[in-house]
Amino acid sequence: MNKLMQLLSKTKFHLYLIAVLSTSSFQAMSTNYTNENSSEILKFSEVHAELDNSSISMSFSNDYSSSPGFFVRVEVNDNYQMSCEQQRCFYSGASVNNNVKEVHRKTYIPLSFGDKVTFTMRTGGKNGKIVDRKEVIVNPHFSKVKAQLENNTISMSFSDTYSSLSDFFVRVEVNGNYQMSCEQQTCYYSWPSVKNNEKEVHRVTSEPLSFGDRVTFTMRTGGSNGEIVDIKEVIVNPYFWRC
Repeated sequence: MNKLMQLLSKTKFHLYLIAVLSTSSFQAMSTNYTNENSSEILKFSEVHAELDNSSISMSFSNDYSSSPGFFVRVEVNDNYQMSCEQQRCFYSGASVNNNVKEVHRKTYIPLSFGDKVTFTMRTGGKNGKIVDRKEVIVNPHFSKVKAQLENNTISMSFSDTYSSLSDFFVRVEVNGNYQMSCEQQTCYYSWPSVKNNEKEVHRVTSEPLSFGDRVTFTMRTGGSNGEIVDIKEVIVNPYFWRC
């Protein structure tokens, strides 16, 4: 009987010891993978590629820069342009404002229509897990478009750099009817002006605008029948005047 009790006591002790060791091992493994920011999804705040000054830029929370293994890389057509590894950024200028880090540079080869700019964010270093990826296709675009009922004026603005491209073309219609257009530097049935490399083109419509009129602004590369790269529509609606 005494031998049986001794055996049971030893068995209980062994089971207790195994349980303690197992718990300790689990806690150690959990500690290795715990991250204060594990609930936060790492991602880019903004990414940009500007044709008129061949500039690429990205922004993200500066908190990411203190995370071990944080890495971002930017490529144009799969060719390296710039990167950041924790606090250090390479081949670029970096600044922080309100805890948002912005990183930018001018590309070493001028950007062209159709260029693909890829922004990749990883954890675990340059070969680690991809947590965010953004792609920007470089295309011309309208900066602003307007249709004003009170003075029957339609207007558009875009980078004047586009005007120097041999196949650049824009056209504006009201309810499908032609109003004005631009082909490279020449604009028709309208008045263009340029300030700080921004071209604004406007005109008074051939017929007074009415509520519900649809004004369509179309931008193409490849001439008047080329590929549409940007299209904007404005529906003319009433609004309150500010007093």
